[in-house]
Amino acid sequence: MKICDMKLGLRLGLGFGVILIFLLAISAIGVIGMRKMDAGLNQIVKTSYAKIQLANESAKSVNTIISSIQSMILASDPAVRQEENKHIEASRLQYKAAMDSLEKLEDSTQGKELIGKAKQSLEAARKANNEVIALALANNGSRAAVVFEKEAAPLDARIFTAFNELVKYQEAGITERYEDAVKVSGSSRTLALMIAALALILGAVIAFLTTRSISKPVNALAACADKLALGDVDLVIAIDGKDEIAMLAKSFRNMADNIREASLAAEKVAQGDLTVQVTPKSAQDVMGKNLSAMIAMINGLAKEMDALIKGVQEGKLEVRGKADGYQGAWGELVSGINRLIEAFVQPISVTANYVDRISKGDIPEKITETYYGDFNETKININLLIDAMNNATELAKEIAGGNLLLQVKERSANDGLMQALSAMVKNLTRVVSDVKSAADNVTAGSQELSSTSEEMSQGASEQAASAEEASASMEQMTANIRQNADNSLQTEKIAMKSAVDANESGIAVAKTVSAMKEIAAKTSIIEEIARQTNLLALNAAIEAARAG
Repeated sequence: MKICDMKLGLRLGLGFGVILIFLLAISAIGVIGMRKMDAGLNQIVKTSYAKIQLANESAKSVNTIISSIQSMILASDPAVRQEENKHIEASRLQYKAAMDSLEKLEDSTQGKELIGKAKQSLEAARKANNEVIALALANNGSRAAVVFEKEAAPLDARIFTAFNELVKYQEAGITERYEDAVKVSGSSRTLALMIAALALILGAVIAFLTTRSISKPVNALAACADKLALGDVDLVIAIDGKDEIAMLAKSFRNMADNIREASLAAEKVAQGDLTVQVTPKSAQDVMGKNLSAMIAMINGLAKEMDALIKGVQEGKLEVRGKADGYQGAWGELVSGINRLIEAFVQPISVTANYVDRISKGDIPEKITETYYGDFNETKININLLIDAMNNATELAKEIAGGNLLLQVKERSANDGLMQALSAMVKNLTRVVSDVKSAADNVTAGSQELSSTSEEMSQGASEQAASAEEASASMEQMTANIRQNADNSLQTEKIAMKSAVDANESGIAVAKTVSAMKEIAAKTSIIEEIARQTNLLALNAAIEAARAG
């Protein structure tokens, strides 16, 4: 069986048990040696050595009491302490009986004084030892050790001093036998020391192995816990066995696996994978339940955002997210998206309204609301469009009023409206000039015809046919002049119509071009009338010349 397969209690119990066995062996060796020594002395001397025996028994009992007290201080098992307490009570009875017997055997004054001194030392040491025993039984070993060292140990030393004096007094006549007894005691002590040394070495080995078997896996678990505290979930916990530490390692491994699963789920969510599912391990799995709730919340937000995006793409600018369905920062996020949509919708609605009015010929006032960024650029462009339409309208009104001297400036190379208005002004100016020239020609022809008529009125009657023909020509000329006047009126109407049409944006320009074509056609008619008038005048002149 491996040491890691043993329970910690069994491991510690075996270690302390071995040490206690050696301690008991030492105690047994001491007791056996003392008994052998006492037996020998009793056989040699019935009286003197009996006294020494009683003194040694008393000393031995006191020594046993001290050893038991020390064992109680060192022992961690209450049962061991109770057992040692029983040994103490028994030892006290032993030295009391020995002292009573020794007192009965002793008849000298000095011997009785030494016995009385020893009994006083025993009584003083008994009180101090009782305090140490009480502290040890109360599991206060550290305090018991302090009291033992400072109070009980000096008094115990006095006991041995008194016994030594008593023994020396008895050894005066039996030095040789005493030396033999010392040899027995020495051999017992040597054996006890050898066993104690062996117990110490074995105890050290057991303590090292036990400590190593506990500290090594505990340190490994502590290192894993430190890594886990720093967020490192890639842990390898290679601790095997069947003891409590192995069970703890197994539980720690399960905890690390759960945290690793949760971190992997969180990583997938951070990468945008919302299909991951987290199943709580139990009803007390707070992290699992909260992580699952967070994923559900993010999924709900994603669907909410998709609905908002789809609504905006379809032109449903009144669509809004349901912020009251979310808590905390999630609700603030939806509210922020709603405010963002509203920030887009308001300027777009204003722009759409202005464009609609402009398309219908209703030029609105400039936009005065405050906008920022690209929305402000849109406002500026709409206001520029309003200025341009107002400018075009004023130009058309001036043209309709007959002001053909104005200059139409193009706003850019692609300004088709201003280019058309400029061309219209130029064409109207040319048409009016042509009409004026044609009228001047008609006037000149009329004057020439009038002069010719006066010359013809002085001719002879044979020119009647020519006069009648000239009269017919005059009537034709008058009709042509009326036609010229009508054409001039028609030209004016066309020009006014062109000005009105210019106010109606691109469609007006097309109509203006059509009117200009009509004016050009009328001008051709006027030119043809002027040409025919010139021919009639020339024919009349030729006939007059012939008649003359």
